[in-house]
Amino acid sequence: MYQQNPNIAVWNSANEYIESAEILLDHNRLHSAVILAAIAVEVLLKTFLAKRVEPWRAETERGHSYVTLFKALSANDREDLSVYFNRQDYLLSLEDGLCQFSGLFVELRYPYERTAPHRYGSDVIYFARALCDAVCEIGRVRE
Repeated sequence: MYQQNPNIAVWNSANEYIESAEILLDHNRLHSAVILAAIAVEVLLKTFLAKRVEPWRAETERGHSYVTLFKALSANDREDLSVYFNRQDYLLSLEDGLCQFSGLFVELRYPYERTAPHRYGSDVIYFARALCDAVCEIGRVRE
């Protein structure tokens, strides 16, 4: 069975999360926007790890750590992702962003818990968009 790398079905899911995050950000719903962007980053990394099971269906690795997922990518995928991400006009390198935002989804998803951070910003939303665009470009080049 043909395996896309990156997997377009998985990428499509991540892109929808990011588009939703951008809409929520425009409506001052920062917390929900950050959660969606954080899960989108995770899913974008999983586009390279996905196994196609049938058309528009895939299985992906479990886990939320961006750093762990990035390390699970092949050397070629890590290199391409770094190159294409760093072509985007984003303030951080890919690796720095992955380290900075790793764990954000887990930390923020239950905002009512005592241990939840109370300060966060929209940075991860812009990071997720830049990563999404880089993955899309890699998909175009690899077709």
